[in-house]
Amino acid sequence: LLRYTRLHPEVRFTVVTDQSNLLFRKVLDGEVDVGIIRGDYDGPVEQTCIGADPGYLVSWKPLAEADLPSLPFIAYKTNDKTIELLNNWWSERFGSALPTGMNVGYVDVALQLVYKGLGYTLCFLPPDYDNPDELCLAPLTRADGTPLVRRTWLVRCPKARPLSAAAQAFIHYLEEAAQ
Repeated sequence: LLRYTRLHPEVRFTVVTDQSNLLFRKVLDGEVDVGIIRGDYDGPVEQTCIGADPGYLVSWKPLAEADLPSLPFIAYKTNDKTIELLNNWWSERFGSALPTGMNVGYVDVALQLVYKGLGYTLCFLPPDYDNPDELCLAPLTRADGTPLVRRTWLVRCPKARPLSAAAQAFIHYLEEAAQ
Protein backbone atom coordinates (compact mmCIF):
# COMPACT_ATOMS: atom_id res chain seq x y z
CA LEU A 1 0.00 0.00 0.00
CA LEU A 2 2.82 2.38 0.89
CA ARG A 3 4.65 1.87 -2.41
CA TYR A 4 1.45 2.24 -4.39
CA THR A 5 0.43 5.47 -2.67
CA ARG A 6 3.89 6.91 -3.32
CA LEU A 7 3.47 6.12 -7.02
CA HIS A 8 -0.12 7.39 -7.06
CA PRO A 9 -0.47 10.15 -4.43
CA GLU A 10 -3.81 11.22 -5.88
CA VAL A 11 -5.47 7.91 -4.94
CA ARG A 12 -7.31 7.71 -1.61
CA PHE A 13 -8.13 4.40 0.08
CA THR A 14 -10.69 3.34 2.58
CA VAL A 15 -9.01 0.54 4.50
CA VAL A 16 -10.96 -2.02 6.50
CA THR A 17 -8.97 -4.35 8.75
CA ASP A 18 -10.52 -7.50 10.09
CA GLN A 19 -9.89 -11.21 10.51
CA SER A 20 -9.60 -12.82 7.08
CA ASN A 21 -12.75 -14.93 7.49
CA LEU A 22 -14.76 -11.79 8.29
CA LEU A 23 -13.17 -9.80 5.49
CA PHE A 24 -13.90 -12.62 3.03
CA ARG A 25 -17.57 -12.46 4.06
CA LYS A 26 -17.53 -8.67 3.47
CA VAL A 27 -16.24 -9.25 -0.06
CA LEU A 28 -18.96 -11.83 -0.70
CA ASP A 29 -21.62 -9.45 0.67
CA GLY A 30 -20.34 -6.56 -1.46
CA GLU A 31 -19.42 -4.45 1.58
CA VAL A 32 -15.86 -4.03 0.29
CA ASP A 33 -14.61 -4.05 -3.29
CA VAL A 34 -11.38 -5.96 -2.76
CA GLY A 35 -9.95 -7.99 0.09
CA ILE A 36 -6.48 -9.15 0.95
CA ILE A 37 -6.95 -12.30 2.99
CA ARG A 38 -4.70 -14.91 4.53
CA GLY A 39 -5.64 -18.54 4.10
CA ASP A 40 -7.54 -20.52 1.49
CA TYR A 41 -11.26 -19.66 1.46
CA ASP A 42 -13.81 -21.16 -0.92
CA GLY A 43 -16.49 -19.10 -2.57
CA PRO A 44 -17.62 -17.39 -5.76
CA VAL A 45 -14.72 -14.94 -5.95
CA GLU A 46 -12.00 -13.98 -8.37
CA GLN A 47 -8.72 -14.53 -6.58
CA THR A 48 -5.02 -14.10 -7.20
CA CYS A 49 -2.33 -15.46 -4.92
CA ILE A 50 -0.12 -12.50 -3.97
CA GLY A 51 2.11 -14.17 -1.41
CA ALA A 52 2.89 -17.12 0.81
CA ASP A 53 4.23 -17.06 4.35
CA PRO A 54 6.11 -20.03 5.77
CA GLY A 55 5.13 -21.49 9.13
CA TYR A 56 7.54 -21.53 12.06
CA LEU A 57 7.99 -22.89 15.52
CA VAL A 58 9.15 -19.76 17.35
CA SER A 59 11.04 -20.13 20.60
CA TRP A 60 13.63 -18.34 22.73
CA LYS A 61 16.08 -21.25 22.41
CA PRO A 62 16.15 -24.30 20.12
CA LEU A 63 13.52 -26.88 21.07
CA ALA A 64 13.15 -30.53 20.20
CA GLU A 65 9.87 -31.02 18.37
CA ALA A 66 9.10 -34.11 20.47
CA ASP A 67 9.15 -31.95 23.64
CA LEU A 68 6.52 -29.46 22.44
CA PRO A 69 3.45 -31.09 24.05
CA SER A 70 5.01 -30.74 27.49
CA LEU A 71 6.15 -27.11 27.08
CA PRO A 72 4.11 -23.89 27.54
CA PHE A 73 2.30 -22.98 24.32
CA ILE A 74 1.32 -19.38 23.52
CA ALA A 75 -1.73 -19.07 21.26
CA TYR A 76 -3.01 -15.85 19.70
CA LYS A 77 -6.18 -14.65 18.03
CA THR A 78 -6.13 -15.34 14.29
CA ASN A 79 -8.43 -16.39 11.46
CA ASP A 80 -10.02 -19.82 11.24
CA LYS A 81 -7.92 -20.95 8.25
CA THR A 82 -4.66 -20.22 10.07
CA ILE A 83 -5.92 -22.13 13.10
CA GLU A 84 -6.90 -25.00 10.80
CA LEU A 85 -3.44 -25.12 9.19
CA LEU A 86 -1.69 -25.12 12.58
CA ASN A 87 -4.12 -27.65 14.10
CA ASN A 88 -3.58 -29.99 11.13
CA TRP A 89 0.20 -29.68 11.47
CA TRP A 90 0.00 -30.44 15.20
CA SER A 91 -2.38 -33.35 14.65
CA GLU A 92 -0.01 -34.88 12.05
CA ARG A 93 2.81 -34.69 14.58
CA PHE A 94 1.14 -35.51 17.88
CA GLY A 95 -2.29 -37.01 17.11
CA SER A 96 -4.18 -34.39 19.10
CA ALA A 97 -5.44 -30.81 18.93
CA LEU A 98 -3.14 -27.90 19.71
CA PRO A 99 -2.56 -27.58 23.45
CA THR A 100 -4.27 -24.96 25.50
CA GLY A 101 -2.11 -22.42 27.22
CA MET A 102 -1.76 -18.68 27.23
CA ASN A 103 -4.02 -17.06 24.69
CA VAL A 104 -3.21 -13.50 23.64
CA GLY A 105 -4.82 -11.05 21.25
CA TYR A 106 -2.12 -10.73 18.59
CA VAL A 107 0.81 -12.67 17.19
CA ASP A 108 3.08 -9.71 18.06
CA VAL A 109 2.21 -10.16 21.73
CA ALA A 110 2.86 -13.91 21.46
CA LEU A 111 6.31 -13.15 20.01
CA GLN A 112 7.03 -10.75 22.90
CA LEU A 113 6.11 -13.45 25.42
CA VAL A 114 8.33 -15.95 23.58
CA TYR A 115 11.15 -13.40 23.80
CA LYS A 116 10.63 -13.23 27.56
CA GLY A 117 11.02 -17.02 27.73
CA LEU A 118 7.41 -17.76 28.70
CA GLY A 119 6.83 -20.42 26.04
CA TYR A 120 6.76 -21.03 22.31
CA THR A 121 4.31 -20.28 19.52
CA LEU A 122 3.52 -21.51 16.03
CA CYS A 123 2.94 -18.85 13.41
CA PHE A 124 3.39 -17.73 9.84
CA LEU A 125 5.92 -14.99 9.15
CA PRO A 126 6.63 -13.10 5.94
CA PRO A 127 9.74 -14.18 4.02
CA ASP A 128 11.33 -10.79 4.75
CA TYR A 129 10.73 -10.98 8.54
CA ASP A 130 13.81 -9.39 10.12
CA ASN A 131 13.57 -11.17 13.53
CA PRO A 132 14.68 -8.19 15.66
CA ASP A 133 14.76 -10.23 18.88
CA GLU A 134 16.81 -13.04 17.29
CA LEU A 135 14.25 -15.68 18.24
CA CYS A 136 14.74 -19.28 17.09
CA LEU A 137 12.68 -19.81 13.95
CA ALA A 138 12.34 -23.49 13.05
CA PRO A 139 10.44 -24.01 9.77
CA LEU A 140 7.32 -26.15 10.01
CA THR A 141 7.06 -28.99 7.51
CA ARG A 142 4.26 -31.40 6.76
CA ALA A 143 4.66 -35.14 7.34
CA ASP A 144 5.76 -35.51 3.69
CA GLY A 145 8.55 -32.93 4.19
CA THR A 146 6.92 -30.06 2.27
CA PRO A 147 6.94 -26.64 3.94
CA LEU A 148 3.80 -25.53 5.74
CA VAL A 149 2.73 -22.25 4.15
CA ARG A 150 -0.22 -19.90 4.39
CA ARG A 151 -1.12 -18.15 1.16
CA THR A 152 -2.27 -14.55 0.88
CA TRP A 153 -4.96 -13.81 -1.67
CA LEU A 154 -6.35 -10.76 -3.41
CA VAL A 155 -10.08 -11.48 -3.69
CA ARG A 156 -12.93 -9.73 -5.45
CA CYS A 157 -16.52 -10.79 -5.86
CA PRO A 158 -17.29 -10.85 -9.60
CA LYS A 159 -20.94 -9.94 -8.94
CA ALA A 160 -19.97 -6.77 -7.09
CA ARG A 161 -20.54 -3.35 -8.56
CA PRO A 162 -18.10 -2.27 -11.28
CA LEU A 163 -14.78 -1.07 -9.92
CA SER A 164 -13.42 2.41 -10.42
CA ALA A 165 -10.41 2.87 -12.67
CA ALA A 166 -8.29 3.53 -9.57
CA ALA A 167 -9.39 0.26 -7.94
CA GLN A 168 -8.71 -1.66 -11.15
CA ALA A 169 -5.24 -0.09 -11.38
CA PHE A 170 -4.52 -1.06 -7.75
CA ILE A 171 -5.57 -4.67 -8.41
CA HIS A 172 -3.37 -4.76 -11.51
CA TYR A 173 -0.46 -3.36 -9.49
CA LEU A 174 -0.81 -6.05 -6.81
CA GLU A 175 -1.11 -8.84 -9.37
CA GLU A 176 2.00 -7.62 -11.17
CA ALA A 177 3.95 -7.26 -7.93
CA ALA A 178 3.05 -10.85 -6.98
CA GLN A 179 4.63 -12.30 -10.11
